Amino acid sequence: MADQATWYKDAIIYELHVRAFKDSTGDGVGDFRGLIEKLGYLQELGVTAVWLLPFYPSPLKDDGYDVASYEAVNPSYGSLADLRRFELSNNLVDVGGVALDRVRDRATA
Repeated sequence: MADQATWYKDAIIYELHVRAFKDSTGDGVGDFRGLIEKLGYLQELGVTAVWLLPFYPSPLKDDGYDVASYEAVNPSYGSLADLRRFELSNNLVDVGGVALDRVRDRATA
């Protein structure tokens, strides 16, 4: 990738909602395990970075932007361990960077 400060200028970024991407369990909801299964596909597309929409626990009244906790993963999408496996797998297939949609001002109480 380019210089760390300007990596995004040459990146091919794929915006991805875990919930809607790939379901690995058959429950109709995408999850991190499904995303890991498809990292090779993203690489074949030429993707150099993945932009993840909110994946935190949420009442889902605002499509996940109403975050209930920034320290966990929505259980429908997997676990913190699954997120960590995604992070490690992402590096292995050389997709590159991961950007998180930061939702600071819309947390729920």
